Amino acid sequence: FTSESPYFWRFSNNYSSNTTLNFSGTTVVRGTVTLREPVVLDNMTFISCPAFYQNNATITDSSFTATTVLANNITNISGCTFTSAGTGHAIQASNTGTFTLTDCFYTGYASVDGSTGNEVFYNNSGGAITLNIVGGNTPTVRNGAGASTTVVSTVSITLTGMKDNSEVRVYSAGTTTELAGIENATDGTTDNRSFTFTVTPGASIDIRVFNLNWISDDTLAYTVPSSNASIPIAQRIDRVYANL
Repeated sequence: FTSESPYFWRFSNNYSSNTTLNFSGTTVVRGTVTLREPVVLDNMTFISCPAFYQNNATITDSSFTATTVLANNITNISGCTFTSAGTGHAIQASNTGTFTLTDCFYTGYASVDGSTGNEVFYNNSGGAITLNIVGGNTPTVRNGAGASTTVVSTVSITLTGMKDNSEVRVYSAGTTTELAGIENATDGTTDNRSFTFTVTPGASIDIRVFNLNWISDDTLAYTVPSSNASIPIAQRIDRVYANL
């Protein structure tokens, strides 16, 4: 969708959530975009859009160039890439609260917080926002009048290849302070169970995997990387275990 003249790319107020929607692979250039709450958009490209109103819509795995998303529910934006044309923000928040940004990446924006007008995130809500960052890049921030932003950066660590009925415990290294865990990892397939948790980059953690039939597998003093990672678990059978 493109035009040399101004145009709208939008969903009407009576848009139905029962609609089968698929705009995958579609590009919108220079359109004023207005979405609606039931709308789910995946794998789209938006270029030089003068305005982009989220309105609680869900946007995944899409790219934005020289386009600022006016967001009221940041958590519904994931897996997206944002590229600056030298000015303007990637996301502008209009309301306060705690939100999660998952696996989003940013290119060409200001590298430090400030008020240059080219930071990734612009808090224009007039109040406090907490941004939980899971994967992707940590955004730079600009705060408007009366606004404050707390950025909590985390990455996802996935344990793979575990046996059935495995228990997982994650601690701060050298302590008994538990950061994450599960009684029985059920994700994945038989004898290839997985467990994913989030933790702060640079943290040192101990990972313990328990199973009655297998020797405990310990990963000690693991330094959490700056991006999502996967750790294969190699459990060894416990030859002296007996359930009497």
